Amino acid sequence: MLISLSGPSSYAATVTANDSRLASARTLVALLKYDAQLQEMVGHCKEMAQAITPESYLKSNPNMFNGIAPGAVLWPQVVGAFKEFYKDTCSYLDNDMLLASMAQAYSSSMTEQELADVIKFYSSPVGKKLVGANVAANTALQKKSYELLPEIGMKASARLTKTLTDLGEKNSELNPKPWWRFW
Repeated sequence: MLISLSGPSSYAATVTANDSRLASARTLVALLKYDAQLQEMVGHCKEMAQAITPESYLKSNPNMFNGIAPGAVLWPQVVGAFKEFYKDTCSYLDNDMLLASMAQAYSSSMTEQELADVIKFYSSPVGKKLVGANVAANTALQKKSYELLPEIGMKASARLTKTLTDLGEKNSELNPKPWWRFW
């Protein structure tokens, strides 16, 4: 059993200090312009979603859609499924949730004084310039990553599909069905 000798006022002081530190961390997150960077990420994700088409997947894996190809009756549903997939993929980026998570991480990792010092720096002209350069660098990094992702993803998907198909064939060879089972 744990008994606190410091009383409830100590708890209240800790809560107030934690609230103050979290508020400072939120200020830091705002100064670092993470909201703008997250908006850039969503924009790049949506651009990538338009660049990746079901037809591009068919090039790397002709059996990707079990024989459904452009011109087939079900092709419009394949296209719709692709659009829905990328809509879902890009929609996980909830700005408020991600910014709150970042603020919580800063609050947990830094003292109130450290946050005050960092906020002071990023509020200075040099700090503001560094933030601008940082946003530009992160935007360039994200853009390049999103440019490379479709090609790399298709190659990896084709390699995975081939490996799994080969393993399935090997499994059939290792575990043949008895002659009396034809299903």
